[in-house]
Amino acid sequence: MKYRLATGINLSIASATEIQKAILESRGVNDVDTWLNGGQSETWRDFEKPIIYAVDMLNKAVSSDRKICIIVDSDCDGFSSAAIIINFMTEQLHVPVENISWVLHEGKSHGLADTIDKIYDDISLVVVPDAGTTDIEQHAMLVKRGTDVLILDHHEDNTPNQHEKSGHVVIVNNQTCEYANKSLTGAGVTWKFIQAYSDIILGKPSYDGYGDLCAFGNISDMADYRNHEIRYIVSNYFIRSELTNPFLRELAETNSYTLKKHGGYCYRGCSFAITPFVNAICRSGTMDEKRFVFESMLECNRNKMVKSSKRGESYNVTMATEAVTIANRVKARQTKEQDNAMSFIDYDVSENNLTQHSVLAVKCDKSVVRPEVAGLCANKMQDEYGMASMVLIDYPDEEVYRGSIRNNPKSPIDDFRKTLEDTGLVNYAAGHASAAGVEVAYGNFDRLIKKLDSTIDKTCEKVDNVDCVIDMNDTTAGVLVVEISNMSRFWGQGIEPSKVAVSILNPSRCNISLMSPDRNPTLKIKMPNGVELIKFHSNQDEVDKVLKCTGITVVGSPSVNEWNGKTTPQVIIDDIEMVKEYIF
Repeated sequence: MKYRLATGINLSIASATEIQKAILESRGVNDVDTWLNGGQSETWRDFEKPIIYAVDMLNKAVSSDRKICIIVDSDCDGFSSAAIIINFMTEQLHVPVENISWVLHEGKSHGLADTIDKIYDDISLVVVPDAGTTDIEQHAMLVKRGTDVLILDHHEDNTPNQHEKSGHVVIVNNQTCEYANKSLTGAGVTWKFIQAYSDIILGKPSYDGYGDLCAFGNISDMADYRNHEIRYIVSNYFIRSELTNPFLRELAETNSYTLKKHGGYCYRGCSFAITPFVNAICRSGTMDEKRFVFESMLECNRNKMVKSSKRGESYNVTMATEAVTIANRVKARQTKEQDNAMSFIDYDVSENNLTQHSVLAVKCDKSVVRPEVAGLCANKMQDEYGMASMVLIDYPDEEVYRGSIRNNPKSPIDDFRKTLEDTGLVNYAAGHASAAGVEVAYGNFDRLIKKLDSTIDKTCEKVDNVDCVIDMNDTTAGVLVVEISNMSRFWGQGIEPSKVAVSILNPSRCNISLMSPDRNPTLKIKMPNGVELIKFHSNQDEVDKVLKCTGITVVGSPSVNEWNGKTTPQVIIDDIEMVKEYIF
């Protein structure tokens, strides 16, 4: 087992503030003091003239009592972006609800391509938050029939010279201007737009009430948490007292245990307790379910009562309460669908010995794995097999495989997306370093696997980054483990959770046992300094080996166990290595 120290100071003798700063700096956070104090917002004025033109375009539509249509992108960022602009218009601009329509995608699509036919002829303005920048053809079609187009987007623009120039299409995009924060997602761009509208037209701040939706969208779309503005948005608006959106608040309260487990009302807490449920709606919900959940995020429906669909209940509940019930139901259904798909995948992996390759790639038919759950299955694969994984769905009419990739933390690949892109054998690999979409032509698939096998050393041992090495006799270690564990509210995209290493000579000096052997066999190693090492899914054979070996090395995650009023510092074992010379 190999590991390297990520921090440059001896954390065992550092103060709590020094520990925080050292760990955050090692993750690439600049100006840690400002970051710890809540980050810093950017000015909307850095979006330059387009945002002023955009404000003018919406103001003219509102002032003229014209019909406005919102395109709701089919993901968490899209839902939150659309809810921000609709709620702002109905609450702050007092636009009549009947003047606003919105369109949902049938599948996990984006932008105008599959929605333009659903935009009524009487619509004067179409607003596309979180998408639409490159929909050049659809822009022209709408303008031709007398409809203005307002884009509030964060995706890169590869068609800068092809946009309609008459002023009937305005694009506000943080990737195409001097706006410093390129990590801001669609919800963030939409939120900055309503800030600009509030300042220019209303003359007062009228946007704070939508900060929770902005935070949710940025977290769910994996905005870089090291960025000071992302930190500002999350730390100021994703806190319990600031969750004003009825659906987000209801879902957070329902999943309070999961929130607490992952740091509370913070980036990571949202990622585990809220995002998966809205993702499930977007990926696996029916149109009626999608529509209902989205409508529950709209302020105009805050006090609307509906009949509960829970079995045995006949009373009325708020739309938000019913939306949470629907989200839970869809999430359970999605999990079942994923499990069924994994049965096929596991068989294919075993039957064709796919783990022999450097990357685990499974080809599936749409009838086995729907495109909407390909990413979930790829994530399950990387976790189950410990390998960088691809789920590729067959599109015979196009002669391509298209799907999702997920990397494994112990994979020798640092940037999976770029590794695929660099082969020159994929049509595209778009997304994040460890989670992205990919397309491969039929004729390139075998060549791609061979190329990856020849360039990736599967036997290369992954080096774990750890923030400190704990001595089993160091009596200050418990305080250190607790301090690092308390940093869980700081973890997010780009700021990976802390790991520590523990080296033990002569494990027999520790108190070693197997807890709950019949139901949840868990190895517990209590060191002389009071820190416990915990390994789930263990067995008696592993315990016996630990007792007989001359030494062990552990890499794991700092944690705190609270039971009956007692707090115990723990390290949850990710990996354990035993010295092979056993004592007999």
